[in-house]
Amino acid sequence: MNKFIGDRHVLTLSGQNRQVTRSDILRFAEQGDIRNASSILEEITDAVNAFPEVAAEIGIDSSVCSLINEHIKSYIPAGEYPGAK
Repeated sequence: MNKFIGDRHVLTLSGQNRQVTRSDILRFAEQGDIRNASSILEEITDAVNAFPEVAAEIGIDSSVCSLINEHIKSYIPAGEYPGAK
């Protein structure tokens, strides 16, 4: 059981729920007629990258922040999203 999601449903994309590539997401967006998917991904990347700074600003304990940040990173393939830290 995942300590973050417990026994809840997990969404899959292209048959996987981790290491979903940018290409997987863009293909899904195209099939669903989602416009500006690349721009949306850039906004999401920026928001995820800002998490540690925002968390510190609002007083989230650094150990909790690190744990959350590592969990987020575990879903992102290395080098797959430009600007991802």
